Amino acid sequence: MTERHHIHLPRQTRAGRASVLAVVAMATVLGGCARVRDVLTPGKPEAERSGPPRVEVVARGLDPELEENLRGHLAIAAEPCDAPDWRVERLARRVPDDAARALRAFGYYAPSVRHELARTADCWRLTVDVERGAPVRITEVDVRVEGPAAADPEFTPTLGTLAVREGQVLRHPDYDGAKSKLAGRAAELGYLDARFTRSELRVDPARGEASVHLHLDSGPRYRLGALHVDQDALDSDLVRRIAAWPEGEPYSAERVTAVDRALADSGYFDGVRLRPRLDAPEGDRVPVDLALTPRKQHEFLVGGGVTTDTGPWLRLGYENRRLNRSGHRLQLKLEGSLTERKADAEYQVPLGDPRSEWLGIRAGARQADTDSFDTTAYRLGVRSTHRRGRWLETRFVDLGREDFEIGGQSRLGTFLVPGVSWARTQSDDPVRPLRGFRLSLELSGTSEALASDTSFARARLSAGLVRGVGSAGGRVLARADLGAMWVDDFDRLPPTYRFFAGGDNSLRGHDIDTLGPTDAAGRVVGGRYLAVGSLEYEHPVRERWSVAAFVDAGNAFGADLDGDVEIGVGAGVRWQSPVGPMRVDLAHPVGGEETVRLHLRLGPDL
Repeated sequence: MTERHHIHLPRQTRAGRASVLAVVAMATVLGGCARVRDVLTPGKPEAERSGPPRVEVVARGLDPELEENLRGHLAIAAEPCDAPDWRVERLARRVPDDAARALRAFGYYAPSVRHELARTADCWRLTVDVERGAPVRITEVDVRVEGPAAADPEFTPTLGTLAVREGQVLRHPDYDGAKSKLAGRAAELGYLDARFTRSELRVDPARGEASVHLHLDSGPRYRLGALHVDQDALDSDLVRRIAAWPEGEPYSAERVTAVDRALADSGYFDGVRLRPRLDAPEGDRVPVDLALTPRKQHEFLVGGGVTTDTGPWLRLGYENRRLNRSGHRLQLKLEGSLTERKADAEYQVPLGDPRSEWLGIRAGARQADTDSFDTTAYRLGVRSTHRRGRWLETRFVDLGREDFEIGGQSRLGTFLVPGVSWARTQSDDPVRPLRGFRLSLELSGTSEALASDTSFARARLSAGLVRGVGSAGGRVLARADLGAMWVDDFDRLPPTYRFFAGGDNSLRGHDIDTLGPTDAAGRVVGGRYLAVGSLEYEHPVRERWSVAAFVDAGNAFGADLDGDVEIGVGAGVRWQSPVGPMRVDLAHPVGGEETVRLHLRLGPDL
């Protein structure tokens, strides 16, 4: 006899379809923020849920997945130990039927089930012995897509991910999952009228064969309609430029999610709520409602800590996120430590694409006292940032005046320095990536013709790489910093533009900026070239904690690339904070002074 499971989805009303599609689309928009918890699934034994003790079930002859499904289907498993004897015994007689239903879901249509119910000292024990028998296998898979989705490159890859395959053991969850995946992907891509013209699972238990038939008529693909914005903090034009709403493009939940992310990442809004009107399309377009909750206009920052480069430090900051409805911003920051004091101010103006295009006017002052130099510098600059493909490009012009003492010489210099930089960072996790990289290149220079004290051209390349290794979650971290310059009169060049090595982010085992070419008196004066690299292995030992071993090598070099390559080796401990790893390292310079230096650092890996 042939057993048929027919699931025919009749053509729904537009409102009925849209109510289902809205759930799918909005779940995508919200990025999976909401998760369904504490749902009582058939595979969850009732005896494991909270409440009084239940009838004990001992199942034999099954693998864990089948055993869990069996327990979920046994009505007797839900009975408390103080249930009346007559009810427990009556439910025990249903065990063969309950077990048969549980096993059919995984392709076993002819099982042999034996059971025994016994009274224990304080409850009941049910022992179930199962012989599964030969499984039913899928002999035919007939999946068809009709309509525009059949040739849609965004939809067709879904067909290759369906879990039903010819020759495999029949699993009803796989069949249900295939239907859900087809319908869900259609909804995500805007096929609002999609329906199954045939949805059928045929099973012939006598022959041990099953066939799957899924025919989907996608109907037309809808497009993104008008964006209706509800907010009063910024000019509507600015909001629309941030959203970069692709009106008229084919509907896609991924595109809607990208808009949601762009608005959230802009820094202007605390709440972003996008609601596609799937139940009320306008022709072939889906209008979308956007409600925005602005962030607080003013933010004050107080921070502090300690690093071995600077000692204890304190930071004070202020940001005005919306100086006006055009989205202009103002940032002020003061920072002080034992070796360095800084004050910075920046006025930012969003440009054509506010997601990545900004004009910034900066002013700052810095005073530093290190083992190699003392300097007091003032700087005024203009920066223009744009997105160039996957790279963030920044063009800048800095006017600086620096009073410095280095190598026993004191000078006062003025420099007008134009430049450009490109930066890119990519990772699978912003806090603790297992795969990612960063890369940045900066080119700058000036000429005496620009009223600078000396002419120079400078390039600096910085790179970082993270790769996960092994099943335990270990990581390999590598970084490199390379620099080179041409300069007309090196003695006139301020420390800000010279190359030094040593410190927490450079070459551990050495103090900050204490490595580089020296003068006749042995004083470090900085170099024209820089080459520093690091290789580190990090191994987790418990939640949020890991240990690391590393080797750093390199130096800053003079015009003739003379000088020794310094090496530092060490080990450390990592604690994963919400803003990035806190690193505590002990490093020893190889071939140098017999000391071990402590290094403390907090910040992202890339």
